[in-house]
Amino acid sequence: MIEVYNRKVHSQHLALNLPSVVVQKTYVRLDTPAPLSRAGIWIRDEGRCAYCRKRMPQRDVTFDHVLPKCDGYGGGWLNTALACFPCNQRKGARRAEQAGMTLHVRLWHPTVAELNRIARRFPPRGVPATWRAYVPFWPEVPGIPELSDERVLAVTNPAFPSGMTDQDYWNVTLER
Repeated sequence: MIEVYNRKVHSQHLALNLPSVVVQKTYVRLDTPAPLSRAGIWIRDEGRCAYCRKRMPQRDVTFDHVLPKCDGYGGGWLNTALACFPCNQRKGARRAEQAGMTLHVRLWHPTVAELNRIARRFPPRGVPATWRAYVPFWPEVPGIPELSDERVLAVTNPAFPSGMTDQDYWNVTLER
């Protein structure tokens, strides 16, 4: 750990500082396929509905199985796209052409580097103060507010299971 928040995590016999910045001691190859996640799909599809191309914040997206699961097709990078709620409802458990719709995105499995490159176009709304020295795009994007530790630690969503944060939901690795 390089930086810690001003909060401790407690177990029965131990209290540990909550990490804010952690060093990874193994190299992550950027040319490896990215693990499937909701955030990864949102980044790959650039936050736009695959059918009407409307831009959507993460909180408003749904995920569409382009080839319906009820027809025996799985999920994964090559069969999952962002869809706004109206388009996803209209398409339902059919193929786009059966619903009179057009798929406007190319479904592909990005590498870690490709997702990182696309993600740079979507800077965060705020960065914890302890991250400042470690976030590579900080100087390039003026106006990104610095978040206090208290504000960072308060970000949770009551719609998620107990203890799950918005960050956990978006970054969990999905089954393929």
